[in-house]
Amino acid sequence: MTAELRDYSSVQTWLAGLREQSAADASGDTERLATLQRFCAFVGKDPDAIVRECLRDSDAGTKISIKGRRLYATKIEEFAQQAGDARARAALGSTLRSFLIHNGIFLQSAPLLR
Repeated sequence: MTAELRDYSSVQTWLAGLREQSAADASGDTERLATLQRFCAFVGKDPDAIVRECLRDSDAGTKISIKGRRLYATKIEEFAQQAGDARARAALGSTLRSFLIHNGIFLQSAPLLR
């Protein structure tokens, strides 16, 4: 990536949304950003490109791309599998889904297995 992670508009939207919606403590930004940085390297895309790939233009305006959303939902699951235990995998997935959700891309996690 050529720019600092915080310089991407999608990252700025995400961090601002976290603080506005949940009063998230900025001290967690370093960990969140590190997770996003590793995910971007994993998929070979910068944050803004990831969001763009989850959108498509239509006659009615910009819409969510089902294909892009599915792709990144799968990539998030693959990436999270690299984490140690189930709690770590869930935390990674939640962080990355949060990034997309705050950028207008709704994602759900897979149901937890008992």
